[in-house]
Amino acid sequence: ECSKGTYVRQLAADIGERLGCGACITQIRRVKAGPFAIQEAAHLCDVNESHLRNWQG
Repeated sequence: ECSKGTYVRQLAADIGERLGCGACITQIRRVKAGPFAIQEAAHLCDVNESHLRNWQG
């Protein structure tokens, strides 16, 4: 878990620089943002008007 001010790509670059070998991020997947978690997400193709009406946001 990291704070919203954490720059993961820069963190990897800094670690690589310190190790003297370089480093980069090839993929980042956000699994949580605030109260929203990926486990509770719906695929966009599955969202319809009733989902929007029933959303408790």
